[in-house]
Amino acid sequence: MTSGGRAPTEIDALISEVEQRNELRTALWRFVALLVFALSVALEPDIANHEIHLMLLSAYAAITFVAVGLVTAQLFRPWLNWVMLR
Repeated sequence: MTSGGRAPTEIDALISEVEQRNELRTALWRFVALLVFALSVALEPDIANHEIHLMLLSAYAAITFVAVGLVTAQLFRPWLNWVMLR
């Protein structure tokens, strides 16, 4: 049952499929951003802040992998966009 108290329709299923596909596309772009972030941390000349940048990179990587995992397991829900730091 959906939140409106009615049975899910074919349109609801299509909307859910489109949301899943869009979130997967977004999650894959996160990997591109993660690669750029990792390269910038690896090549940074500022060694003093390297540890902080590695922690931020690790946090972003964890969020990215969780997002992809949720989408591939078909557990993604639209409200998760707020949690996944869009």
